[in-house]
Amino acid sequence: TYQMNKIKFLIALSLLPLLVISCTYIPFFNNIKNQFIQNERSDDSLIIKEQNKFDVLENKLKFRFDIPQKVLFGDVTTVLKILSDSLDKVYLNFYENLDIHFVKYKNENLKYDRENNYLIIEKKFNRNDTVHIQINYSGTPEAEGFSSFEFTTIDGATNVYSLSEPNYAPTWWPCKDRIEDKFLVSIETEYPDSLMLATQGKLLERTEENGLIKEKRKSQYPISTYLVSINLGKFSNWSDIYTTQDSLLSMPVSYYAFPSYLQDAKFDWERTPEMLNFYSSLFGEYPFVNEGYGMAMFGWSNGAMEHQTISSMGYNTVTGNKAYEKIVAHELAHQWFGDAVTPASWKDIWLNEGFATYSEGLWIEYDKGKDALNRFMDRSDNGYYYGTLYNPPVNLFGPVSYNKGGWCLHMLRGVMGDSVFFKTLREYYITHKFGTASTFDFQFVCEKNYGEYLDWFFDEWVFKGTGRPEYEFVLTRDGTDFKINLKQVQEDMVYTMPVTFEIVTDIETKKFTFFNDKKEQDFTGEIQGKVKKVILDPDNFILKKIKKSSF
Repeated sequence: TYQMNKIKFLIALSLLPLLVISCTYIPFFNNIKNQFIQNERSDDSLIIKEQNKFDVLENKLKFRFDIPQKVLFGDVTTVLKILSDSLDKVYLNFYENLDIHFVKYKNENLKYDRENNYLIIEKKFNRNDTVHIQINYSGTPEAEGFSSFEFTTIDGATNVYSLSEPNYAPTWWPCKDRIEDKFLVSIETEYPDSLMLATQGKLLERTEENGLIKEKRKSQYPISTYLVSINLGKFSNWSDIYTTQDSLLSMPVSYYAFPSYLQDAKFDWERTPEMLNFYSSLFGEYPFVNEGYGMAMFGWSNGAMEHQTISSMGYNTVTGNKAYEKIVAHELAHQWFGDAVTPASWKDIWLNEGFATYSEGLWIEYDKGKDALNRFMDRSDNGYYYGTLYNPPVNLFGPVSYNKGGWCLHMLRGVMGDSVFFKTLREYYITHKFGTASTFDFQFVCEKNYGEYLDWFFDEWVFKGTGRPEYEFVLTRDGTDFKINLKQVQEDMVYTMPVTFEIVTDIETKKFTFFNDKKEQDFTGEIQGKVKKVILDPDNFILKKIKKSSF
């Protein structure tokens, strides 16, 4: 997800002193990020216990729109598998400002209550029952979080769109809003024939009558609530083709742009099939090959969101000069990490945003080389990260999840080596595809492929550590022998890492790698000639500061 809304930009500027003090401010440079504080909804543990008594198998969504009045008409059938004999109340998340017309099970009107944005359906079910509960409702959804659901006008035309991350799907449809409970989805819509709909699912049926379009779509891939998307607007539409790695399938890549942005979008997005090929070769085949991939502009000015199979792209990210091609790469990478492999909880959000951020860097490395990747990593270093990478305390969508998350993967690559690192990413994806994974699951795959425990790495960079090593080193000579005295002078924990020194003399250039696991250590080796330069971490694989060096 990228979020750079102009109105919120002005608000952020007014709050700048507070944001700097609290260490949650992200500099607004390179027009890349403008992330604002969003955290996981706090749910009552007793309600979570009740929701754990059923599994959502499918959600059948039907929508109509009164666009002038900004009213959504919804009819949702949720299909549940009952997991307990003690279930007599079904708790669904659903905002109370939307009016319910009826709740039915097998044509029986069910009793229900509403409290704290829960719909509480009173009905006794038995273990292993599969039940279909229909909820009919209407109203104007509240705009929460990053937008949640909006009726707006862009480029002189209507745009109705959703963005539910992290917990705002219930603003516009009733659901068990739990990231780990994935389900199948079908979407039926009725809308004016002057507009087009960009959403999930393969088109099953489409009719046009009396100025209205009716569509039925169904997806065969599991999805989480925050990834369900509606994006209805006046679009120019075109398509491209991606051919799978085995050359057996040609998959459509569909694009939707506001008309005045058409030529710029065609230029900015033209390398999407190449990106699909690159990431598929790196991580494993694109997850949703039987449905396709697409991008659609929407009512955000400068943001983007990785809705499953159909990323939503802010209109100011389309410039006609590929200035934001990294955003195209970021949202595409989420199809693997976030959409196909979904975090087991919002505490694991770095498995989404850190992976997508580092995937930007991988695309840049593929396109422009290793030096360009190093420059990208340097720009991604915010200098200080408040809180831990796992379960970030201040903001799910702040620099910790994105930039430190990307750096964590880059450092793992340095520790493991390219071959093992990319094998690990591929195995992690293939193992957990269409399901969920936690940070512990990822660590397990890393350790399996690395062949050793990596508690030291995950403790200092993911679970416990909040800082970085600050190095001081002195190199001394005795003939051809040298000794490097290395100190970590930061106040917090010792950061255990393999540390490489590149020593350049008037005769040769050599690299030496030492395993540094103490506040102060001496390392020795041999070198020929007069030392001209000593570089700590020449390949830029450590998130660090170098306070002082001498030789």
